[in-house]
Amino acid sequence: MKQFIPLFLLSASLFVSGCDKEKIVQSTEIIHEIQTDTLYQVDSVFVEDTTIIYDVDTVFNTVYDTVVQAVVTANVHSAFTAMQAFSDVKVLEFINTQFQIEDGWVFYLSPFMSYVANPSLNVYDFSGYIDYWTLDWSAYYPLEYGWRMTYVSGDPSIPNNWTIEDLPAISGTSIKIDTKRLKENLE
Repeated sequence: MKQFIPLFLLSASLFVSGCDKEKIVQSTEIIHEIQTDTLYQVDSVFVEDTTIIYDVDTVFNTVYDTVVQAVVTANVHSAFTAMQAFSDVKVLEFINTQFQIEDGWVFYLSPFMSYVANPSLNVYDFSGYIDYWTLDWSAYYPLEYGWRMTYVSGDPSIPNNWTIEDLPAISGTSIKIDTKRLKENLE
């Protein structure tokens, strides 16, 4: 049995040397003789296997920025949004002047349910109805309005890039109480 151990270690080292791993093998031979009726010889081989593997991963991140330059044009939707921003203040000023109420809810019809005209490039005329409710919903005032919105420059989705003025066809104020709807509501 002693003759096979060196042969085994030699063949194991030849086998391991063909790999890409670094391997350290330590072997210890311990022989115990035990005397009984017959002679037993015990062979033990302890193998310590240490493998060191180094992995290196390289990751490349490529970031692309895309800049899209679009031509923005004024349209009825951006004009209506700007009109609402300006008219909210005008409605609250009107309600405060008429009824000494300082805050409330302002509701508009959609642009498709309002009168919309486009008399020239970047100019939109709007008229229609506004429903005003007090903050606690205790009072309701139907209003009529009419304003001309003119696009000045810059991003049309920003209300400050528009101007608001009274409609030329309306004499006096561009906002008033709709007495017909108010009367119908009271009845």
